[in-house]
Amino acid sequence: MADEKEYEELTRLNNELVNLQRELARSNAEIARQREWFRVVLASIGDAVIATDHQGKILLLNPVAEQLTGWRSSEAAGKLLHEVFVIRNSTNGQPHPDMIARVLTSGTSCVLDDDTILVARDGSTIPIDDSGAPIRDTTGRIIGCVFVFRDISRRKQMEERLRELAVRDGLTNLYNHREFYRICHDEGERARRYNCIFSLLMLDIDFFKRINDTLGHLRGDDVLRFVAEKITANIRGTDRAARYGGEEFAVIMPSVEGSAAVRVAERIREKIAGEPLHFESGTTLSVTVSIGVASFPEHGRTEQELVAAADAALYRAKEGGRNRVCLAT
Repeated sequence: MADEKEYEELTRLNNELVNLQRELARSNAEIARQREWFRVVLASIGDAVIATDHQGKILLLNPVAEQLTGWRSSEAAGKLLHEVFVIRNSTNGQPHPDMIARVLTSGTSCVLDDDTILVARDGSTIPIDDSGAPIRDTTGRIIGCVFVFRDISRRKQMEERLRELAVRDGLTNLYNHREFYRICHDEGERARRYNCIFSLLMLDIDFFKRINDTLGHLRGDDVLRFVAEKITANIRGTDRAARYGGEEFAVIMPSVEGSAAVRVAERIREKIAGEPLHFESGTTLSVTVSIGVASFPEHGRTEQELVAAADAALYRAKEGGRNRVCLAT
């Protein structure tokens, strides 16, 4: 009887062991299924995702995070977040505060400033937006953090393009009238503060109304673009050219005194007058400009005074027969 009872007990225990093994196999299969599901979900997310433990050590990167950081998930695992996720301020290049510390200290989601760049493993930089959030267990204890970020290069390019459109003349791509006055004001402020000089050219296309009336506005637009190109090609990279309005242009020349500005103006005038403009129709047109020059502080101590002085010099050039340069008096 004792042997039978022992046998029955062993059989029962063996059956329980078999059942436990089956349950363990089902649990392992479920865990594997959930892990695969989690892997597929992470891989399909369009944003970059980095998960860490509560100490800031990386657990995984999804494929997008691998691509943006230049780190494989297997290589990054176990490293501290700041070793792989290197972020800086795009304006001053300074490192951003530790994201792990921000999330763990607040216990809530944190969002980075809009001026954040990611420094990839190869040293290249990418503008990103980013948010971090704590991961909690069922008791509410923080057991890790998750960081989600994305490449916003295209958005930044569009924003820059919109800013450019706001300050540029659509026909000539020179600065527009409003931006000209802003630049002129800033240059005047700098000159007054540091006791330095700058010059201003005001240019007007001679007989432009006659060109428009005779050849039409499309050919008139060609003339405006032609003059804008000649101006741009004959000034320094630090000078700023603008379409002041209609057929009138302006050039701001930092650290240039009056006589040097006159020489630049003469070069521009000669380049425009010396190269006839050829239209697709076979028509050829000779274009000339009249130019007035004024310098700070000799001819004005405010941008308004300087523009008025250059404009008066331009008027004298027109009255004197056109296709000439006059310096303000």
